[in-house]
Amino acid sequence: MQHLSALILIIFALSVGACRAQAQYVGHYTLKSRPKSYTLVDEESGTRFLLDSSRVFITAIDKNGKKLWRTDPYTAAKVEAYRVKRPEIVYFSLSKAQHNESPAFRKGDEVTSVGYNNTVFGLISKETGIFFYLGQD
Repeated sequence: MQHLSALILIIFALSVGACRAQAQYVGHYTLKSRPKSYTLVDEESGTRFLLDSSRVFITAIDKNGKKLWRTDPYTAAKVEAYRVKRPEIVYFSLSKAQHNESPAFRKGDEVTSVGYNNTVFGLISKETGIFFYLGQD
């Protein structure tokens, strides 16, 4: 009987550890991830895309220093809460749209790619700052 109790206790302890590890996992992006850069520069136009220190707002500034737009993409797109209360950007890069996402983008259009710590990801128009939700892990 003592062996059975000990076995049940060991199985329980292992299960709790496994569940706790699963609770910390949030897909491709983790809660402690950080973007490689907080400033992206479009070499062709000279436009700079700045991610603020809270990793919520993105601002586009042209080569003359004029602010083109500022956005909180997640809130502006009215994406529902998912996994965390206030998602933060953990992936931030310039790229080309891989698919036609009509009417927002055509395949090959230059865009700003973002990924959040809750695994939501999408594309931002470099011209308007409008976020196009692509999904979540």
